[in-house]
Amino acid sequence: MSGNPITSNLASNWLPNFAPQGFILLGVRFEVDCGICQKSLAISSPARNNESERFNILPCGHAYCVRCTTRWMETSELPTCPSCRGPLVHSVCGHRVSLRPLEGGMTRLRQAISDSIKEIPPLCPDCENRGGANGGGGPPRPGHSRPNLPEPPRGPGGRRGAIALENAPDPRQRHSQRAPRPREPRSPLIPREEVNAQHQDAETDALIARMAARIAHRPVVPLLLSAVLSFLLPVVTLSCLFGIQNPALPPTVLLDLLSRCHMASADATAITAPPLSKRTIRTGTEEPEAQDFRERPVDL
Repeated sequence: MSGNPITSNLASNWLPNFAPQGFILLGVRFEVDCGICQKSLAISSPARNNESERFNILPCGHAYCVRCTTRWMETSELPTCPSCRGPLVHSVCGHRVSLRPLEGGMTRLRQAISDSIKEIPPLCPDCENRGGANGGGGPPRPGHSRPNLPEPPRGPGGRRGAIALENAPDPRQRHSQRAPRPREPRSPLIPREEVNAQHQDAETDALIARMAARIAHRPVVPLLLSAVLSFLLPVVTLSCLFGIQNPALPPTVLLDLLSRCHMASADATAITAPPLSKRTIRTGTEEPEAQDFRERPVDL
């Protein structure tokens, strides 16, 4: 093969490289990429099994792969050519143009390319067969859609369909007249009323507040004294049982010290926040919890 490859995606520039019989001239090679995904188009040879290698030629003459063209037509409200912004809808009926997938190796490929480059007629084939835009009152072909275009003039054969469309109810009004669906509670086990009552219960809030106050005002001294008592009590008990004498700290002095520590711990605990109260569920009544902070002797 010789010569520079053809890279233009304008199909009208391809036609001189085809013989009148439809095959590609000797020494000509195409290296055309899709203008959207930049993948090679199968022009010189058939596509393997990739949809991106097959291509569509828009009415303006620009070529893109089938996958990108289909996506472009589906997502655009009023599709136009990505390169030249040429229209891709019929001016009267507003339906999208129908594109034919092409690939290399097709018989009469040159004729298929030439037929794709043409002026868009005002009506699509379906509307033209029905006698005008919406002439038969039937739905458009699959793949066609109607953008928001000005209402075109109707032909003589479309009068019956026009009357049917004018008398049809507006679907937006039909949806707006639907009764709102009642909302179900979020939990299937607990009704919404009981959930709200539990969260708005003043007794629950007061109980939590008293618990927080008691924890916040709990003194540190009784805790330290309790730790000292738990450590010294077994030591003193063992020394008394085995007769171990400590001249610096006799057992009587240790017992007196432990008794004083215990009383100081009880006095410090008595000045803390008021005790919590038991709360009866569902009735709201309270039963005060009896607590005794009187001095207790130390049993050794």
